[in-house]
Amino acid sequence: MADDAQKIGASPLFRGRVLSGERFDILNARKWLDICRTRHGSLCEVPGRTSEERVRSPQPVNLLAIDLQDMCVCKMPPNSEFAALSYCWPATPSLVLKKANRIELFSHQSLNGRMQFLPGTVQDAINCAKALSFHYLWIDALCIFQDSDAHKTEQLLQMDRVYGAATLTIVCAYPVPRGTTDACSGLPRYGKDIWPIRQTIKNVSGLRLMTTNRAAYMVLDENSWGQWTLSRAPITNEGAKMASYQQALTEYTLDLLTNNHNLRFV
Repeated sequence: MADDAQKIGASPLFRGRVLSGERFDILNARKWLDICRTRHGSLCEVPGRTSEERVRSPQPVNLLAIDLQDMCVCKMPPNSEFAALSYCWPATPSLVLKKANRIELFSHQSLNGRMQFLPGTVQDAINCAKALSFHYLWIDALCIFQDSDAHKTEQLLQMDRVYGAATLTIVCAYPVPRGTTDACSGLPRYGKDIWPIRQTIKNVSGLRLMTTNRAAYMVLDENSWGQWTLSRAPITNEGAKMASYQQALTEYTLDLLTNNHNLRFV
């Protein structure tokens, strides 16, 4: 475990840790974001970047966002830092941006009196992004005119730019059993109560060892997910996955035998 790694001269990085409580650790998330901003440099500014040769993708244009200080929808200034939400839409109607309510939703503090009309996941994302000190948050339902084909087309064609430009993507990766409609009731362990994580920890020769909980691949095929919910990961900078499972580093190796000894694999 991370806390005991130094006892054997090992780095605590990427090792298991004791989960404190049953709620999302906002302070830890702030620390991770700060490390990313101050230490990772250009390699963390471009999604999927592994070398200095890759360049930033174009910035999204005409982007609307939720101003988390004024609590209203606004036209976000170019090159602003913002968070984005990746989630499943609710099965029942909820508050969305339309031409008819544009003036209302663009009004100062308008969302404060309308939070009850938003699905739980959207409410949690707004509160979580505020707690992480973001000024702007992008959520498709409130940042794309749902009754404007022209605006929808413009924004949907730049989804890669939106998630690529977001400093953080909040991913609601809550596994919803197939056939149910509980896809947008909250962010797991932030505002949504789900079953507690049970960690089995044993002390062996002075070192604490633990078993992992269910891994991501074990639940992907068993539950309902939005088409984009997890597929946005390769095009986003950083992702905070709100889930009931654990994501572990995975490595696959493959031995290839060929008669063509000049064949190169890149």
